Amino acid sequence: MIRAPDGQGSCLILMYHYVADLTGGTYKGQRGLSPEEFESQVIALKKHFDPITWEQFRSQRARGRVADRPAVMFSFDDGLACQAGVAAPILERHGVRGVFLVPGAVLLGGRLLDAHRVHLLLNGLALGGESLLGAVKDQLAAGDLVNDWWSRLDPVKAAKAYAHETCQSRQLLKYLLNFVLPSQLRGRILDRLLADHGVNEQEWAARWYGPRDAWKKLQDKGHTVGGHGFAHEPLAELSPEAQERDLTASHDALKDLLGPGERPMSYPFGSYDANTTVLARRAGFEAAMTTVEGLNDMSTDMYQLRRVDGRKEDVEKVLAAAGGAQR
Repeated sequence: MIRAPDGQGSCLILMYHYVADLTGGTYKGQRGLSPEEFESQVIALKKHFDPITWEQFRSQRARGRVADRPAVMFSFDDGLACQAGVAAPILERHGVRGVFLVPGAVLLGGRLLDAHRVHLLLNGLALGGESLLGAVKDQLAAGDLVNDWWSRLDPVKAAKAYAHETCQSRQLLKYLLNFVLPSQLRGRILDRLLADHGVNEQEWAARWYGPRDAWKKLQDKGHTVGGHGFAHEPLAELSPEAQERDLTASHDALKDLLGPGERPMSYPFGSYDANTTVLARRAGFEAAMTTVEGLNDMSTDMYQLRRVDGRKEDVEKVLAAAGGAQR
């Protein structure tokens, strides 16, 4: 439940992924907002919240400052080209700066993250959840692995992890690939599926993520660029040692491109545990954002910052709550 902001140091952090023309082009079929829908949200939110930068947020927290009005920050996960090329200019047009959280592997280029390979197959190529789930099961069966992994596929956990998906086959597919299968096995399966459908992954990756210097240009314009893991793995599913390697590699990739500095991050898939928060700090990140819904106040743990999804229906609830609080 999204409560009404009280104005006493509360901060709404919104979470976005795809902001683009979703009817054609690179992101055809993906789930997100059109540029017009996103700009409408920015305009509406500014009527009830004061947009702040990451630097302002961390400064307020450090000084214990209480704002007169609730604040809003716009965060973007996954390092997509549409975020730098579409969302950022919209924010700038309204005097706002965002927080862009980029996986380290995206900065290296050359291939799609596995999560985005799934998005491309499922949505961009419109294969459908049932069809793609069947294809994955066939590949597991061919290697005598289907029973080993199928038995670990928990429909209840899948539904919880992907509550926004109304189709069970899509829930099961995403949970199986992103949370259950080991990364090497998942990678081999996706390699074959992409090859079967004639996908040139290097070309798609160049379009999906854009040039790496786009993030340096955003930073130069006053936006904050932070981390989102290195390989976009669900960190809580990894050993502490593997988590530390991933987080350190993520921080190093950002430092190599953008220079030294303290940066926030967000947890891929919202997956983290007690180890992750400690290891994120150790790797050099000054804060971390979750997918736990809610507002933040001065008492919120900086490594468990809450966010609200930027989906149209969720932002409408936020605006309704904010409007009611100010009447």
